[in-house]
Amino acid sequence: MPYGRHRRGRERLRLPLSLGVTVIAAHGAGSGRNQGEADFERLLRLRDYQNFYVDISALTQLNRPGQLTRPLQCRDFHGRLLYGSDMPLVNSVLVSFLAFPFRLSLRQMIDTSRIRNCWDRDLDLKEKLGLKKEILADSGSVLKLPPKKAILYTDSWETEFLSKGGTPI
Repeated sequence: MPYGRHRRGRERLRLPLSLGVTVIAAHGAGSGRNQGEADFERLLRLRDYQNFYVDISALTQLNRPGQLTRPLQCRDFHGRLLYGSDMPLVNSVLVSFLAFPFRLSLRQMIDTSRIRNCWDRDLDLKEKLGLKKEILADSGSVLKLPPKKAILYTDSWETEFLSKGGTPI
């Protein structure tokens, strides 16, 4: 059940959080209101739980103006923010540097427009809007994934080449 859509969403999360269950609020708890209270305000009431995390996917979409700023400015969530892209929407007109003409310089917008990889472009946009790597949580640790080598692929032809047995340079 979505956190912000049920009138008792916040209260329902307190029990699993108190038992140590890791909870991730998707999309920074959304932009809506529930019983007259902003969803982000409801999210703030759970910040004392160290196993409570906030993902920042979708917060640069055209229909969510200014929403990335809230979790970035909330120091209580630093170290508990998770990068998210909201794929496939990150590769659509809903996520565009053009939505930030008063926050980005023309040079920054041009530089971002030249990034071909949609994930790299999304991360670049979020960094230009104030995201710093130091305030992100390690997603692999939060999700308890086994450590493994990370290889970054920047072009689809590289991915295809490597999947057919090619060797990276």
